[in-house]
Parts: sequence; structure tokens; C-alpha cells
Amino acid sequence: SSLELKQWTGSQKDMPSIKTQDQKPERVLFIGWRRDLDDMIVQLDEYVSKGSELVLFSQQDIKERRKSMQDGGLKVEEDLQNIKLRHAFGNSISRRHLQRLNLSNFDSVLILADEQLELDVTKMDSRSLTTLLLIRDIIHRKRTGVDDDVRRTPTKLKHHQREPS
Repeated sequence: SSLELKQWTGSQKDMPSIKTQDQKPERVLFIGWRRDLDDMIVQLDEYVSKGSELVLFSQQDIKERRKSMQDGGLKVEEDLQNIKLRHAFGNSISRRHLQRLNLSNFDSVLILADEQLELDVTKMDSRSLTTLLLIRDIIHRKRTGVDDDVRRTPTKLKHHQREPS
């Protein structure tokens, strides 16, 4: 059967649930930080099953994250019914920091445009793309059994010369 997508015109509280009875808990990773993250977390909580876990990975100070979510109206212990929220601190373009997350254990990864870079769109996009490529490489290396420690696996780079025009 095919899935038909239609624009929802009702109110948010009347939105149909997409949960199924046999849905299993999920592990979700959000990379980056933005000021409306509390709204995204509440939405995610409505769509995942009880026992799901959300890890927030960012360079944003964890105390500042908690304060920002609280200022945004999110009371984690009261408002989240299905998600257990965890914080991880690190740099999304650091292979070492990403490897510590054990990426292959997540069902979904969402790379967010960091609010600290919102005035520099090119830098924001470059950072998101770099994060994506690092994640793909880390997962690929883990699946293929290639040593994750890139310091021990030197790579020879080929220097390409541009053809004269």
C-alpha cells in the first residue's frame, strides 16, 4: 500500500496519532542546538513509544540548555511522557567526540543548524555537511570493521591538478 501525504488543516491537538501498537522504543540523536528545540522535543515525545531515548549533543553548555528549555516552557519530568532525555557535550565536527556517542546504536540522527551560526549560513551549512560526512564514515568503518582510529590508518591524498582552460 502507498502512503498518501496531505496537508493537515486542523488544530495540532486534533492531529491523528501515528503510533502503532507494536511500535518499539527508539534511540534518537539531535546534533546541534537551536532556541526552538523544546518545541521539537515535545513533538517528538508525541510520536515515539514509551521508553524512547533522546540524546542532545551540542557544544552548548548543558546548564544553559536546561535553562533555555525551562524558559521555553518545557518541564522535562512533567511534560515528556515517552522520552528519556539525556545530554552529551561535544563538537559535532570532531570525529573523536562523535565516536564517543556510539552512533550505530541510534535509530535516527537529526543534524540541526546551530543557532550560534545562524548569521553565517555558509558556515552553518558547511558544519552540517561535515558532521553528516563524519557520521557516515564512522558508521561505515564500524560496519566494515575498519579501524575507527584514523590516526593509525594513514591515507595518501592524491593531489589533482586542474586542467588548463
